[in-house]
Amino acid sequence: MYTVTRYRPSGEGRKALMTERSRPLSRGEILDAALALIDAEGFKALTMRNLADHLGVVPMALYRHVANKDDLVRALLEEASGRVVLPPADLDWRRGLSALAAAIRAELLRHPGLVAPLLSSPTLGPNALAVAEYGYSVMGNDGFAAGDIERGVNAVLTYALGFAGLEVPRTQSIDGAEPPDLGALDATYDDLDPATFPLTTSLRPQGAELVSEQQFHYGLDRILDGLASRSGQPG
Repeated sequence: MYTVTRYRPSGEGRKALMTERSRPLSRGEILDAALALIDAEGFKALTMRNLADHLGVVPMALYRHVANKDDLVRALLEEASGRVVLPPADLDWRRGLSALAAAIRAELLRHPGLVAPLLSSPTLGPNALAVAEYGYSVMGNDGFAAGDIERGVNAVLTYALGFAGLEVPRTQSIDGAEPPDLGALDATYDDLDPATFPLTTSLRPQGAELVSEQQFHYGLDRILDGLASRSGQPG
């Protein structure tokens, strides 16, 4: 016959354990802590155990608010979507979409650890849908056709997300990995054969320019130019 002996902490150990287990938690507190953990240590550090330690509770306390890590990540992405600062509703379509794309990029640069899960597990919660709804609204107010509204907003959102997806790992430390030296790319031009790469060796595009502020706005403006031309709206 097997005998099971339960561990029963006594004295200070029992008091600490009971305090830890009885500490009340809110869903908002969990999401704030998860975001702080990702900001400090990267997305790979987000485990239920690490998050519980960060909050000073036992892991089971988290499962009263989230079903599992996947549920936590979905909730976290939805929370981050709600932190995107939507531009004023009375802006014209071009200024509104430009400001919206900039706001999305700014939020991801503030929380670079969210880029990878956002690109792999997009969220369609109310906060995320409100971001798209803003774009639909400013385009609709200026008379765009329904098809152009949908595809136009999609183009702007995917551009902002895709640009941040390139920018973050090239400019910030992610999960302990340091960003590459973008200036090192420039030295590779010296080893290229001008006969094979005549334009590349002539232009010598700067590595840092790939994800610069100027490049972000240049690409965004060309998308907006295309929308204006497509629908006959003022640029």
